[in-house]
Amino acid sequence: MPRDPSPEKSPTDIEDTVSQGFAGETQGDKPAASHGRPRVPDAIERLYLHIGDRYFFPDRTLAFIDDGDRIRVRTENRAVLQGVVAIAQARGWQVLRIKGTESFRQGMWREATLRGIEVQGYTPTAAEVLQVQRALKSPRSSQETERKPTPQAATTHENGASSRQQIQGILLAAAPAPYRFDPSERMSFYVQLRTEDGDRTIWGSDLERALAESVSQPHMGDQVVLTQQGTHPVNVRVATRNTEGETIGEQKIVVQRTRWRIETPDHIQAMERFIHQVRTGELQPDAAAPEQPELRTATQCLRLAEQYADRLTTDQAGQQRLMQLIRERMADALAQGRSIHLPERRPRHAAQHVRLHPTRDRGEPNHERV
Repeated sequence: MPRDPSPEKSPTDIEDTVSQGFAGETQGDKPAASHGRPRVPDAIERLYLHIGDRYFFPDRTLAFIDDGDRIRVRTENRAVLQGVVAIAQARGWQVLRIKGTESFRQGMWREATLRGIEVQGYTPTAAEVLQVQRALKSPRSSQETERKPTPQAATTHENGASSRQQIQGILLAAAPAPYRFDPSERMSFYVQLRTEDGDRTIWGSDLERALAESVSQPHMGDQVVLTQQGTHPVNVRVATRNTEGETIGEQKIVVQRTRWRIETPDHIQAMERFIHQVRTGELQPDAAAPEQPELRTATQCLRLAEQYADRLTTDQAGQQRLMQLIRERMADALAQGRSIHLPERRPRHAAQHVRLHPTRDRGEPNHERV
């Protein structure tokens, strides 16, 4: 693919970036290298299809163009902006001159400021400055992470609703990226929400599964609720470093991986009403089956439970106690996000036909085939 001729023009000759269909551009305070390719972190390279100076998403949509001393960005996607800032940091740019849409400049200012890079071309509001200051003072308050890997064995954690955390906001971005956008870290997955307290980035490998398996299937711009549903131990490999910070090998350790659930508030409210009906007995086994698969399965399980109670005892009080116990267990499982499964039906074995032979005299020759 031919290289874009625009880098050869002076800044005054460059056509307005937005009118060219780009969200914006950023230019560093250091000239491009006179020889060789400009520095792009390997973690960023792996995220895109790289052809010449252009970087594409997997669906071949253009993400940005790297001209060496400037980067033109097609999208306002937060993950792309964070990658552009990582490139700028790798090239030693201490000052970024930006122009483009309001959203692009605001996003670039925030991401660059968090990494200690000065930005020219955007004047933040007092609220935006305060948000960044809070994030710099308390990084964990703005970025929820998995438990820090340690060489120790997995520890036991208490189960219960009180240990679960919920985060609600508008879904801004969700994508794989190097952990905390650090090119030296392993790939992870993040979800970014716009909450009442500002933008929050939540990291966790399980978030990708939670989003793919979400019943309500939210889209970008929808209100969502992220719910922690306990942890489970997993084996991972982490780099081992010497006293100088150099990587000298890898070791296998056990970490506690958080399990997440991502749904819209409307879906959660509907689930809470259904769980209440299951627990209190308002939902009868003969009720019409709901449209949602997990709720339909729960209703079918109640019908099977009632049949089981009828066969187990003729005592009505005993049947009621058994049904209430089953309802409590089912409601607890649904509240904790566990799936309800119908019991497997045992196949009926065909009756085996045994061929009986008439009694023979021992002296009679045996003509059976062996």
